[in-house]
Amino acid sequence: MESSIQKLVDDYYLLFYEKVHSNLQTKSRFSFHFYLESARTALEKYPIVLEIGAYNSSHLKFLKHDFEVYLVTDIRAINDNEILTIESGLIPEESGIYKSIADATQLPYSDESVNRVVTGCLLLHLDDQISALEEWLRVLKPGG
Repeated sequence: MESSIQKLVDDYYLLFYEKVHSNLQTKSRFSFHFYLESARTALEKYPIVLEIGAYNSSHLKFLKHDFEVYLVTDIRAINDNEILTIESGLIPEESGIYKSIADATQLPYSDESVNRVVTGCLLLHLDDQISALEEWLRVLKPGG
């Protein structure tokens, strides 16, 4: 049963995700990702950013702010060969963009370890949204 559900999820992302979340290939202002970043500016800097549920790392092209380390995570492997792979839960000392596998409901990161948490429509896919939000707040530094 579990594998057939996983196949349905994988097929959705493969066949429909980019059509549902239109304009991912451009920085169109009609894109969900564009709106999510619209409050940010190039003057802002978040040293460590954690993106949860990144799937195909499409949100990266919409970022306006600066960062030192950007962690792209998903419960499945991220198929982007241009992003360095890092062990789940580690935050590298060297600046860059890194990918790893992480469960949004049980993040492998330390308390108060990131400056910004980014996620798109992931919350509506989780069974216990309140617990997930509490988990995301756990890894967020004060003021993040």
